[in-house]
Amino acid sequence: MRRIVCVRILPALVVLFGLALSATAGPETTPSPRSAPDPEAVALIERVEAYHQSLPHFEARFEQRFSPRIFGRDRVETGRLTVKRPARMRWDYEAPEPKVFVSDGNNTWFHVPADQQVVVGSFGRDGQGADTETGGLNPLEFLTGDATILDHFDALLGSEPPGPGLRTVALVPRQANAEITALSLTVDADSGLIQGIESEDLEGNRTTFRFTDFRFETSPDDSLFTFTIPPGTDVVTASDIRP
Repeated sequence: MRRIVCVRILPALVVLFGLALSATAGPETTPSPRSAPDPEAVALIERVEAYHQSLPHFEARFEQRFSPRIFGRDRVETGRLTVKRPARMRWDYEAPEPKVFVSDGNNTWFHVPADQQVVVGSFGRDGQGADTETGGLNPLEFLTGDATILDHFDALLGSEPPGPGLRTVALVPRQANAEITALSLTVDADSGLIQGIESEDLEGNRTTFRFTDFRFETSPDDSLFTFTIPPGTDVVTASDIRP
C-alpha cells in the first residue's frame, strides 16, 4: 500500500517554507518591538548578501538535523547541495534514504522515490500563495543571493563565535509572526559565506542545516534544476501538507 506524505520525511522543508511567513505582514499582524541597530551585525549581513550575490554557482555537502522538542530522536539527513543563480537549487539527499528537492527559480519539486510521491510548490512563496513581492521571504533564498535580508529582519550578533573565523547572526523578523520564534545564520566572518541556518518554530522544534566541502569551480548544467515527474508517481501540492 502506498504511503502518504507525512512529517516523517518533510519536517525540515515544512519548517523552512514556513519561515517565509516570518517576514510577511498580514492584515492582523503588528510590528515587533525594534532593537537599536547593531552596526557590526548589519555590516556582516551586508557582506553575506554581497558575497552570495557574487556567486554564480556553488556546491556543498549538507547535514540537516530536525530536533523535536517533545518526543522522538533527532532526525539527521545528509547529502549534496547544488546552487546556481538565479534562485535555482538542488538538494540530493543520500542518507538515510534517497530523495531530491529541486527548484528552477519558480517551481519546486520534492521527490521521495520510496513513497512514489512528489510534492510540488512555489519557491519564495509562503504556502498560501503570497509572493515574495508582497513581503514573504523564503530563507533558502539566502543561499542563492536573491534575498534582501535587512529589508525583513533586524540583525543581532551572537556573543560566542561558534568556531574559528565564524560568527552567528540572529535575525529578528520586523513583523510579528505566530509560527517561527527564532532564526539565525552561521557565516564566515571574512567572506560572508553562509555555513549554517538554524530555526525554531512555535512548538520548540528546531531545524539546523550545516554546510561543508564547498566547491565553486564547475558550473552545473541547467538540466539539474528541472524535474520530470516519474510515471505512476502521486503528485501532492505543498499547501496540502502544511500543518
